[in-house]
Amino acid sequence: MTPCVSLADVVPAALFTDHMVIQRETQAPVWGSADAGEKVSVTGSWGESAATTADASGKWMVKLKTPEAGGPHTLILKGNNMVTIKDVLSATAKDILRVDVTDFQIPNIDYTPGFRRAVEQAAIAKTLVEKAEQEKREKTVQAETAKIEALGKANALREDAKGKADAIRFNAEATASQIRLEGVAKAEAIEKQAKALGNNPLLVEYRKAEQWKGDVPQWTGGGGLPVINLSPPAKR
Repeated sequence: MTPCVSLADVVPAALFTDHMVIQRETQAPVWGSADAGEKVSVTGSWGESAATTADASGKWMVKLKTPEAGGPHTLILKGNNMVTIKDVLSATAKDILRVDVTDFQIPNIDYTPGFRRAVEQAAIAKTLVEKAEQEKREKTVQAETAKIEALGKANALREDAKGKADAIRFNAEATASQIRLEGVAKAEAIEKQAKALGNNPLLVEYRKAEQWKGDVPQWTGGGGLPVINLSPPAKR
């Protein structure tokens, strides 16, 4: 077995390796370490499996039902990672050594304080990495949202400015058109008056009579000749 292992990955105890022998036709214990609270499953190629959850210190153990004598078999350990143990033989010491072993005891499995600290630090580091990645994703979303909002505001301002510019242009064009039409009308009226005066000289006198306000020359005198006052009359 040559798995690539990092801290907090599922790691079987040292005796579980390729070419190992597992007790046949029993509930064989399989144990190791993992991340605290990590779910661990052990599956044999003969169709049996067992699962558990690592305790607060990262230790775990299952009891797996083993087949009758034979092999080779495969053991697969799964958690956050996967470990495959190949060429596993199901047998007893009597089958191999011709010695009948009637009883055995598994010693208490414990880990050094250094290993426990390493597991705890790995769990903390994993949590910090996940937190940093989440914050990075949130900042990316916030940046994209701000970009979209800014783009929307810019488009709105541009459309507003365009609308105002169009309104000013339309007003200017309408005013220019009105002035042009008034100029044309006045020119046509003057042209018609000029033609009328040319065709009827008496019309000039008629226009003068229209402008007369009824004023007559002023004169003064006693018994002699009258004196006509040609100064303009006083404004009324």
